[in-house]
Amino acid sequence: LLGLFSGSHIPYALDRKNDRSLKSVPGLADMMRSSLQSLGGRDEGFFLQVEGGRVDHAGHANAPGAILHELLEFDACIPIALRFLERNPDTLLIVTTDHGTGGCQLNGWGDSYNDSGPALDRVNRLTYSFEWLEKHYRASGQFTAEPLVEATGIEPLPEQATAMQAAIDDPELKYLTSRIAEIFEPQLKEMTATGWTSTKHTGENVELLAFGAGAAP
Repeated sequence: LLGLFSGSHIPYALDRKNDRSLKSVPGLADMMRSSLQSLGGRDEGFFLQVEGGRVDHAGHANAPGAILHELLEFDACIPIALRFLERNPDTLLIVTTDHGTGGCQLNGWGDSYNDSGPALDRVNRLTYSFEWLEKHYRASGQFTAEPLVEATGIEPLPEQATAMQAAIDDPELKYLTSRIAEIFEPQLKEMTATGWTSTKHTGENVELLAFGAGAAP
């Protein structure tokens, strides 16, 4: 079975949540359920890899809204795996990753850190990814405030609008998403209390979790 649901990467979960034109694109949990239904009855067993690959892309873009919803989408797959394991106790579940990206951290915010919780709530108010914005601005060739406000709630300053138009017009710029994060970093940081160390892969420790048959050392 081969399922091709996008001309390139699957759209971010955040965009699929809010853009009606993307509602028909299945999410990671949908694809996992379908895969288990297809493979689960095989007497010879199977290996299934379920990758939340767009977490990495959101980290490269320093996009707090996109990375939050990608992490939540991957997290939703774990109960699906555990329920399968309950019915098939000879199953081994491994959850891991190959590296971090971007060095994303939620920072304490406000006097006595009282704005830390509300800042996390504001991350969840972001409605579209920087990729969604890039596609809009690449198609139009013009920077206008309305898509940015719709996606993030940020009202651009005049100098930010000028910088965005220069980025759109730059034929050497491969990824507009990172420039969006850079140009609007002050407002994004104030809004979300999210900090980043890089737009590249990062060297923090990663998790390796195992459960089920063969998990014990």
